[in-house]
Amino acid sequence: MNFDERIVTDAPPSGAFLYLSDLNNAPSWDPSITRVEQCTPGAVGLGTEFRVTMRLMGVNTTLDYHVEVYEPGRRVMFMGRSLITKVTDCVTVTPFRGGSRIRWTSDIHLFAPLVLLDPIFGMLFRPTMTKGLACLRESLNRLAPSMGARVVMPEPVPIRPMPPPAHDMEAFRAARHG
Repeated sequence: MNFDERIVTDAPPSGAFLYLSDLNNAPSWDPSITRVEQCTPGAVGLGTEFRVTMRLMGVNTTLDYHVEVYEPGRRVMFMGRSLITKVTDCVTVTPFRGGSRIRWTSDIHLFAPLVLLDPIFGMLFRPTMTKGLACLRESLNRLAPSMGARVVMPEPVPIRPMPPPAHDMEAFRAARHG
């Protein structure tokens, strides 16, 4: 199942990116996340690992995430895995009218035999995703004043369309292993 959501916030892109790229912040805005543990020392960047505990539909589940792509100030891609699922979350931050536009794509793949429940799980998970992003917008807007001065900028003109996350991963793997 795939989700592709966008939010607009007053937070400047640099502050929004730093906040979003550090999964340690996730429990403060995502009500489904109950605990995050950073498993590698140091600042967040390429290869940083996290253990994330979530409560979904009344069940606790733990996913091991790592930062697969890290483009400072612009884009971060997290790859997560548990016993029952594989998750790819891609967060892109762009300047927008003095704040930021955030695109969050999430590809969630259940392993067999649970893959048969994909359509049902998708319908049940969508409200969790929607609520989490609404809380994220509220958190970023609340934190915006401490993230730096707002600079009014014109709406960006897209240079090329953003490829879908699956395409990003294929290209990334091809470049890495090619």
